[in-house]
Amino acid sequence: MDISQLNILACPKCKIPTQLIDGEYLFCTCCKEKFVVTNNIPVFITLSNSATPKKSEMDDLIQYHLDELKIAQDSNDPRNIMPIFKKNHMTILDIGCGVGQTLYASEIYNDPQKQLLGLDIYLDLLIYGENQYPNIKFINASSENLPLQSEKVDLIISRVSLPYTNIPQTIKEISRVLKADGEIWITLHSFNVELKHLLNSCKHFVWKDMIFRTYVLLNGLYFHFFGKLFRFPFKKKIESFQSPKAMTRLLEKNGFTDITIKQGKHFLITAKKINGITPA
Repeated sequence: MDISQLNILACPKCKIPTQLIDGEYLFCTCCKEKFVVTNNIPVFITLSNSATPKKSEMDDLIQYHLDELKIAQDSNDPRNIMPIFKKNHMTILDIGCGVGQTLYASEIYNDPQKQLLGLDIYLDLLIYGENQYPNIKFINASSENLPLQSEKVDLIISRVSLPYTNIPQTIKEISRVLKADGEIWITLHSFNVELKHLLNSCKHFVWKDMIFRTYVLLNGLYFHFFGKLFRFPFKKKIESFQSPKAMTRLLEKNGFTDITIKQGKHFLITAKKINGITPA
């Protein structure tokens, strides 16, 4: 594992810096928990068997992210949307990075002064990225418990991965790890996107997906009105759509300002963390 990562990594529970032991695992001096290092990737999460994709499903996921890479590299593709990187963005974290396609396709990939971090819950995706894109330092962890020290990141990007998380907890963690005046660039799922998925399931009478898509819409409505989310009761997954009002309230609550929302081909939100504000 790259020793330079130690200046930013932390125990996801205690939020204190971890120590690298024998180059094989990270150790938290507070809770005494050990975290293995696999293929140079620190592993902070263990998925249940039901939550782990099968090999064929993982192959499809890798191909999906490689297709996303092609889109990111083609500025003429109408689906293309890329973050704007500034000179003061020295440490950049991509939440839900997949194989690292967004950072690899960016103009900063070969900048030796930048610290590029990619985080995802699927280790196999990260191993693929580690083998292909060595300038990115990958971390296997959940966005709801970021294994990073507080106020260490300048920019956090996330391309349609937050809808699959407990967004209130994720935003709280994002605010914690951002430096003063740190920024976010995130794309999300709108109501219309999820409604389209539900109607398509109804059209083909895929009843299991009909039930799940109904849950996603109800969860999004619950988030819109009450600012909270609940997990799907059977597989314990979580997913929702996001509304501009709900996201604005949530970001303001967690110390963000200069909130800009764009809805069109993409549902994009950018914002800046207020100087000195860190959630408890």
